[in-house]
Amino acid sequence: MAVDNATGKETFMRMTALGTGVGMGSEDLSLLFVFKDQDTFNKFVTSGWEFEGKAGASLKAGGKGANLKGTVAAVNKDKVEIYRITKTGISLEVTAVGEKFWKDKELN
Repeated sequence: MAVDNATGKETFMRMTALGTGVGMGSEDLSLLFVFKDQDTFNKFVTSGWEFEGKAGASLKAGGKGANLKGTVAAVNKDKVEIYRITKTGISLEVTAVGEKFWKDKELN
């Protein structure tokens, strides 16, 4: 869900990912995007985004543990901050992955 803090409007988004690499594990995670300007937020909601490449490790249970993640993305880091928040799980991976986000036509 993308929320415009200026208006409070909620836009429901969809995501898909496809990748290849070496890794194993299971995670319950959330992605948090912090947009630093309205134009970048609007482009995300109307056009969606695509990302590529990630590596990392995580081990969390009962609210304790650590994450180590890196992502190479087709995003201007001066305009948006991206956080991968692992709620619980364990993983070790080095992958080439593509993630695509777009507006959900059924829910909007």
